[in-house]
Amino acid sequence: KYYPWDFAVNILYQKQYINKKFNYFSLNADEIDKGLTTLKRIGFDITKKFVVIHIREDGYNNKYNKNHAVRNSDPSSYLKAIKFLISEGINVVRVGDKSMTKLPKLDGFFDYAHSDVKSDFMDVFLAGKCIFCIGTSSGYYHIPMFFDRPILLLNCVPLAPVLSLNE
Repeated sequence: KYYPWDFAVNILYQKQYINKKFNYFSLNADEIDKGLTTLKRIGFDITKKFVVIHIREDGYNNKYNKNHAVRNSDPSSYLKAIKFLISEGINVVRVGDKSMTKLPKLDGFFDYAHSDVKSDFMDVFLAGKCIFCIGTSSGYYHIPMFFDRPILLLNCVPLAPVLSLNE
């Protein structure tokens, strides 16, 4: 049978809950060392826990399909959450690409989407090492999900991605 992505993931989670045998991705020691070395090089405090945040906007995907603008969010509406997490001693790393709106500089906030260390490897590393992910209806949240990281989906249209979340 062929199911849409979110429905298929929901079926896998149901089987995981019953069988407890679903294997997640993991980072090996060399990958962890490489990622932490990269973060240290840019002055990131690797002793603190961090959250990744991905806020879908126009730019990356809407150049191909304007019908998905309803899935976009205003990144400035997330600043209160970012500041709250920072006040709790948790760093926030914003993932994405350079087409995204730049956010203000804050101690404890790293706008990785606009950084020189952005790479496919670091996208995956950050997803694997975060304590949780705040995401919108985009593809990025699937990466931390496969590392068994908690996901908070906001401004989620359509609702089908909610089916891909576990308990």
